[in-house]
Amino acid sequence: RLNALISDFLLFAQPPKTNKSWWRVGKILDETLDLFTHSPHYHEGIRILRQGSANGLEARVDADQIKQVLWNLLINAAQEMADGGELRIRLDQAESPPPGGKVPSATASWLVISVSDSGPGIPASEREKIFEPFYTTKDQGTGLGLSIVHKIIENHEGTIKVESEMGKGSTFTLFLPMV
Repeated sequence: RLNALISDFLLFAQPPKTNKSWWRVGKILDETLDLFTHSPHYHEGIRILRQGSANGLEARVDADQIKQVLWNLLINAAQEMADGGELRIRLDQAESPPPGGKVPSATASWLVISVSDSGPGIPASEREKIFEPFYTTKDQGTGLGLSIVHKIIENHEGTIKVESEMGKGSTFTLFLPMV
């Protein structure tokens, strides 16, 4: 547990330099899902639904960092569905910028990745805090997973949005510029 905390802290405090190159984002998503389904976090009660028809989309991203983002979101979703549930991952493209996000001047298209779970949801009072470092509601959590996700997405000039309804689950949506 201490090793995980130190690793997360170091990743948050000094994230590696973002080395972007062109990647098929569907491939990054598939590789991360494959790792996840073979990890101890996954169990047979979780049903994974892969949605969207944009598997061939390419974007300039740091593949390892996007895998880290997806990994953290998948782990959080699995922890929220300890008794099982539905995990939906969607990959799309949007022509309009995300609401409230900063927009790089050269961006005409956005890569949109959504990770949704059917867990208990996040109370409104906690939604404002979940990206803050060291904020956690979990006994074994470091409170850095979503902070790391937020920082990586910002380093990619993107935006992350969270929607949640109590008793129905949560959706984390990533908007990444396709430049």
